[in-house]
Amino acid sequence: VDTLTILGRAEAGPILVELVRHRRPGIRLKAVQGIVATRPRGAARVLTGALSDTDETVRAAAAEGLGTHGAHEGIDDLFHALDRRVPNAAMAIGQLARPADVDRFLGYLGQLPFDQVTPALSEMLHRDDLAERAKLAIVHRLTELATPEVRTFLEDFVNGLDIDDRSQVRRAAEDAIPRIGQ
Repeated sequence: VDTLTILGRAEAGPILVELVRHRRPGIRLKAVQGIVATRPRGAARVLTGALSDTDETVRAAAAEGLGTHGAHEGIDDLFHALDRRVPNAAMAIGQLARPADVDRFLGYLGQLPFDQVTPALSEMLHRDDLAERAKLAIVHRLTELATPEVRTFLEDFVNGLDIDDRSQVRRAAEDAIPRIGQ
């Protein structure tokens, strides 16, 4: 499996797809990683299926792979995986989300521990291809939560921006920080 992955050839896809159903979790994990590396035809479908694997590391690798592949067709499955607390599902959603998906994701705020959603929120806020309106919705929803963790998150976000950034998102985050208690 390692050799197939290192070669990085999409022709290895059928073998890797077969190995995703292997009885040993370690082999399934390497097969998922190989699919991510080689990007064979049907990779998104296979990775989506692997979100239901019995092994947590396989599920996490599949979620990460969907995000890496930019496989938006797997977004609904990633939300179901997030409901089942699959590691990396939130991050993959952050990489793939469109504005409607952002609204859906914001519904998880307050339901999941904040540290589980911050990677996705950070990813969304830093994406150039996500509409500013969606980013403003994130900042406004975070402002409504008004927890110390949210304040720290927004401070880190603002501090990580380019000093020349004059976006509405930056201004909204800067305005929110003092309103959120320590």
